[in-house]
Amino acid sequence: MLFIGGWLLAASLQVVGGSSKCEEISNMLCLSVLPYNLTRFPNMAGDVSQASALGSIQELGQDVLTHANCSKDALFLLCSFYLPMCMPNEASNGLLKPCRSLCERVRFDCVPKIKKWPREAKCEEMPEFSESICIQPDSFISSLSPPTSSKCCNFHFEILS
Repeated sequence: MLFIGGWLLAASLQVVGGSSKCEEISNMLCLSVLPYNLTRFPNMAGDVSQASALGSIQELGQDVLTHANCSKDALFLLCSFYLPMCMPNEASNGLLKPCRSLCERVRFDCVPKIKKWPREAKCEEMPEFSESICIQPDSFISSLSPPTSSKCCNFHFEILS
């Protein structure tokens, strides 16, 4: 079971090939900060594959990654934006997007230290926690012990209100 921002999510996710299905995240840097290992494309930036998303993280997020100490959540934001959490049969193509407040906090912390904010990361287009389900680092509390490898294939979630 996994709690996301006060919601207990339960579902069975299966990794299936194809751009409209959940797929395992292969980037170890993002896996080290994300509490999930499944994503789906296209993402909010319009990337249609992990290779494209990882290129975006490296290219567009270069300043933020170089100055990752500008905000403790900078890497989480980049990874959750370009490799959003995959949820089957959900609105917005089954993607759980980062929260607007997370984006605004990281942008506020980092903009004075970086050359430019990635133009695709439009905080105003991210969901408000009060209006929708979204993700941020402190919204994840696992009731299960963490997986011992990134090859874990299934998550089980429940949605309670």
